[in-house]
Amino acid sequence: DRETPGFTRDSFMKLAIAVAEARARYIKVAIEVAAVAGKTPPREMIDALAEARRAYDEILHAFQAVERAIERGYISVAKLTKTA
Repeated sequence: DRETPGFTRDSFMKLAIAVAEARARYIKVAIEVAAVAGKTPPREMIDALAEARRAYDEILHAFQAVERAIERGYISVAKLTKTA
């Protein structure tokens, strides 16, 4: 069993919330791009959409890596105690 210093139930939940927030930002930007239907979206909008997607993708992959580590026993769920 390997300990991960500073990793707690609270930090796991914060990471899960970060995934949800990044997904919401990505969807929001996508809806803004869709609002210019019938026209080519400005380059700035496409750049913002790509950045939102990259951020979501990176945070999601980090969360999934933590989930896998927990599933494989690299991080003990029992060690995920709530911080004071």
